[in-house]
Amino acid sequence: MDVTTAFFAELEMLGPHDKATSLKVLKAIGPLPAAPRVLDLGCGTGQQSLMLARALGARVTSVDLSEVFLERARARFAEGGLQDLVETRAADMRNPGEPADSVDLIWSEGAAYNIGFRQALDAWRPILRPGGVAVIADAGWLTEDAPEPVRTFWDAEYPDMLDATDFPEMAAAAGYEVVATETVPASAWVAYYDGVLKRAAELRAGNPSYEMETLIRDLEQEAEIFHQSAGSYTYLFTALRRPAD
Repeated sequence: MDVTTAFFAELEMLGPHDKATSLKVLKAIGPLPAAPRVLDLGCGTGQQSLMLARALGARVTSVDLSEVFLERARARFAEGGLQDLVETRAADMRNPGEPADSVDLIWSEGAAYNIGFRQALDAWRPILRPGGVAVIADAGWLTEDAPEPVRTFWDAEYPDMLDATDFPEMAAAAGYEVVATETVPASAWVAYYDGVLKRAAELRAGNPSYEMETLIRDLEQEAEIFHQSAGSYTYLFTALRRPAD
């Protein structure tokens, strides 16, 4: 198991997440068809998949490249007595293995950065049914005047990070109708980094490998950058509908 998987597999949150915000976005997209086809792309350990299954009462296909994360996702559903509402699939989010025009809801919370927002729009539109919705939460800049250490850090870590205002315009240009946007609150970032730093302390107490110590230091730096950020970036949900043909 690589060190990144080993670090994050035991975390409750793999990124900033606020359940109330996610449910608000889910409500904003309106009713889905009966027995909808729902994908959680880049599902990690299944936190959002479980939220979707409970909120919709529908089966969710959880897609991730990590079999370790998918095993944890299955365990989450079993712990909640909802194991019949999850299907897991080890696949690349660029090509999750769905036929064209087959999916009612794509959900990707904090994972689209792996391929880029623009690439996600292009990759996922063909598998949505006409009228289907893609919900993408990705990091974006809120100001051009971010503190210099913050801008320098993210220019290296996520050079394709867009201004938050670019998301709806880019989606419209790719042929989507923008249904809703919503910003993840700062408290979600605080909760996420609290969990990261707690996990880092636990691992460091066990004399971690050089590779794990390097990862821990990188994550500690990222947490410090957030506290220096002065609200200059966020996660923004963008809910997008493929127009009916």
